[in-house]
Amino acid sequence: MNKQINQVYWSAIEYEYTNQHPQHSDLKGGFVYVFFKTKDEKTFLDVVNRAFAKEKLKIINVEFVNTYDKKMKWNNLKDAEKYKELFTQAKLHDDVVFDDFYAYQQ
Repeated sequence: MNKQINQVYWSAIEYEYTNQHPQHSDLKGGFVYVFFKTKDEKTFLDVVNRAFAKEKLKIINVEFVNTYDKKMKWNNLKDAEKYKELFTQAKLHDDVVFDDFYAYQQ
């Protein structure tokens, strides 16, 4: 199956703060959705891993990786608009697009 380079993948990722992160002593980890335009799931995970490392974060769980469906149903219009905007940013740019980081304390 040929996948197009312009597919936007997204994922739900749980992470930990590395010792090098400035908030390491205050925060244990968290959860974030990420979006990235690429040709396949393997490339998506490679690029996302590098983006997390650059932010001094360590991925501890990848809940899922899927191509983003613009017709996806969300609980409310606000969420639908928010994730459509993140999808659009990922489609137009070559960087990983992060949603809001939801962190939990030590």
